[in-house]
Amino acid sequence: MPKVTILRREQTVHYPAPRQAVEVVAVTFVTDALGVRSVALPVESYRPATVEELAANLRYRMVPVDKAAVDAERKAIEDAIAAEAAQPPDSFDVP
Repeated sequence: MPKVTILRREQTVHYPAPRQAVEVVAVTFVTDALGVRSVALPVESYRPATVEELAANLRYRMVPVDKAAVDAERKAIEDAIAAEAAQPPDSFDVP
């Protein structure tokens, strides 16, 4: 499994279907193998960062509410990496 660095956690809105808005927390991460990616997780698993937490790291505007939320976040990231790794990228030679 590649090394993962979480770059950002912020609340946003996704549109899974036309005229259907869902609030989620977008967790943006980077891996050495795949580059920058993100996963969308339920907003209920997060809370807004406190002033002190924001001062320590402005990138994490949302913070997992408990260990179960942290575990779910890691599992979602692992699943996203595994799904992408299962599909080999197209490659070709440039003349």
